[in-house]
Amino acid sequence: MGSLDLPYAQPVKNRHGRIYWYYRRAGRRVRLPGEPGSPEWMAVYWRERGDDDKRLAPRQGSTRTVARLIQEYFRSPDFLDLEPSTKRTYRSSLNELVDLVGEDPVADLRFRHVNKIIGDMANRPAAANKMLKRMRTLFGLAVRLEWIDRDPSAGVRQFKTGEIHTWTDDEIQQFRDRWKPGTRQRLAFTLQLCTGQRNSDVVAMQWPRDGRIQVTQEKTGARLWLPVPQELEDELDRHERKHLVILATEYGKPRSAAGYGNWMREAIRSANLPARCSPHGLRKAAAAHLADAGCSAHEIMAITGHRTLGEVERYTRAAQQEILARSAQAKRTKNVRLATPRGQTGNPSKSETKSNP
Repeated sequence: MGSLDLPYAQPVKNRHGRIYWYYRRAGRRVRLPGEPGSPEWMAVYWRERGDDDKRLAPRQGSTRTVARLIQEYFRSPDFLDLEPSTKRTYRSSLNELVDLVGEDPVADLRFRHVNKIIGDMANRPAAANKMLKRMRTLFGLAVRLEWIDRDPSAGVRQFKTGEIHTWTDDEIQQFRDRWKPGTRQRLAFTLQLCTGQRNSDVVAMQWPRDGRIQVTQEKTGARLWLPVPQELEDELDRHERKHLVILATEYGKPRSAAGYGNWMREAIRSANLPARCSPHGLRKAAAAHLADAGCSAHEIMAITGHRTLGEVERYTRAAQQEILARSAQAKRTKNVRLATPRGQTGNPSKSETKSNP
């Protein structure tokens, strides 16, 4: 049958290429049985949709619920101006919030309620921090809409989380030892390390033209032309150009960012690397390598596509610290050498001791 365009019905392809359909809404996912559009398929779809419509309906006497506020936000320029990948991330957090307090009137929420929601996510600190940011955005809109006169999330503290790990040289070599030149895993690894791009941009990369790879970053919309370094050129030459996209699947389709991330994490585990090593950490490693080579912040931004110097500084902090530390110690050593009279040791107290027994 023709393609289906029903809200909340989504196809998912497994690693064997088989497609399954799910009803996904407000954090719930229900498998739709049988063939798409068949009587049993449609029966489950409409049953789940009807149940959700009832579950998410505003309470009687209150139309200014959290679920309604989220819908207002989804229609606002604040949300509509976001990049597609950012929208997906925001929807994920906000759909989870609907499950928790979707039917509650916004005006009834207090600090203790928000604090409990975030506290209950202690086992997922990164997700909790994202949730808190989304809630603050929502309540800011509610204040502007005059639904409330204060933000109930004010004063709620974020969890302390570590930064994404930057791959070390030893970890990079360990991956190379496991995945030899010519493998698809080595190609993906080299592509991300040499270009310093996000997962969502690596999967969309097309084969180079005139020695450059064109990238239009999904998150920022920045358009980049990246020269192909020798290491990447050598690896690209080992692979047949069957499809327009470099990392196309065996069916000739671009990988999804999520699918690519899962695939690369399997390759990382196969190389017996620690869990801290992630595909995104290769982007940080690329920026660190550029910093270690003496590139300026603006040169690094030309490769990574970062918009602000502060973002680059976060990525290159460790490399810059080592460079600055070496420079500082070299200056210190030079200064001590110049300040020490000829024929005198570097420790005046010992010289005095010898001359004045």
